[in-house]
Amino acid sequence: MMIVIRATAMGIGAHVVAMIMSSSTVQFEGVSYPDETALTSVLVYVMCGCALQMVLALLLKAQRDSTIKPV
Repeated sequence: MMIVIRATAMGIGAHVVAMIMSSSTVQFEGVSYPDETALTSVLVYVMCGCALQMVLALLLKAQRDSTIKPV
């Protein structure tokens, strides 16, 4: 079950990044490429996601440490 959840989350993340990359493009010889604004937006999106996951991991560790009682 965890594999299905992880694969779904990775698919959603890939689509979100693709949508952000296509939000601002430049044309070069008939082909669209993401510009600096789109690349910066993706970088900020990934950094915020990593920061959120780090905070959640620290909170879960703190909660788990408080419930473990020494023997």
